[in-house]
Amino acid sequence: MDPACSLCQVAITFHESLRNEEQTNLLQALKSVSNSDSRKHTCNLLDEICKSESPLQVPLCKDCATKICSDLRKRLLDLEEECLKYEKAYTDQQKKRKNLPYDAESIRRELQDVTMQEKELLEELTNLESEERRINNEIRELSRQASEVNDEGDALYRELRSNHRKLIECNEDTSSLKTEIAYMEEQIQNLRAVNVLDMTFCIGIHESYGTINGLRLGRLPHEAIEWNEINAAFGQVALLVQVLGEKVSATFSEYELDPRGNNSYIRRISGSKAIEYPLFGNGGWKPFGQLNLDHAIVGLIYCIMQVEGKLKELHKNKQQWVLKNEKK
Repeated sequence: MDPACSLCQVAITFHESLRNEEQTNLLQALKSVSNSDSRKHTCNLLDEICKSESPLQVPLCKDCATKICSDLRKRLLDLEEECLKYEKAYTDQQKKRKNLPYDAESIRRELQDVTMQEKELLEELTNLESEERRINNEIRELSRQASEVNDEGDALYRELRSNHRKLIECNEDTSSLKTEIAYMEEQIQNLRAVNVLDMTFCIGIHESYGTINGLRLGRLPHEAIEWNEINAAFGQVALLVQVLGEKVSATFSEYELDPRGNNSYIRRISGSKAIEYPLFGNGGWKPFGQLNLDHAIVGLIYCIMQVEGKLKELHKNKQQWVLKNEKK
């Protein structure tokens, strides 16, 4: 296979006169080069032609060679014309230089001025660089402070969230406590409205009998009541009178109560002596047949009268106090 043109890649046929042993070896080398991709990627064909030692190293067809020669002649003419222009410009500059006066002193002063300006500019540049470093340091310091402020702001925000949560919890606890207080006050009002004595000593009437805590006190001819029930009722009455006396700070002057359920006693104090009367009965029913029980009943009634007198005294003082406040 014949080698191809380096420019258009058209196959080239060499004349027989060019074929000798050395050139045959060169042609074989050109064939291998033409078949490879290295020739296709050559960027400057003119450099290849200038570096070649033989026309066969860079084979060209006739048309491509003619075209290259024409282009080179045109380029040579352009370069010669450009060279003439440079020569003319150089000649003009030489003439102008000969005509201009040459003052070495002014040029020296101008050089000194330029040198001073350069020195001043260098000093200014040094100052500006120092200022730049200072500003960069300030920027870094401000950035660090800004970072610290941001961190502090984040910490304060977290603390604010925590305090806000605690405030909400405190408000909830306060609301709960207020509700409990209102409930407790309501219970206290209800308890204040309740009379403990009424709840402890329930006094009522059952048919023809007076009762205390469900115990009948008394006896009728047509119906017999057991002494145990009557005695227990007397014990409840004695206990009630004693509690009322302590409540109103009443002092029993002649008698002393000793409530013991259905075995209660009344003591009569006479000087240094104390006579004890049983506030309970037993045996059969005989009107005025148990003198000790009668004396105990009399003492119980006397204590009741003393409590009544104390209550009247307290009630009178309370009425006077209310009347005084109404007048004011």
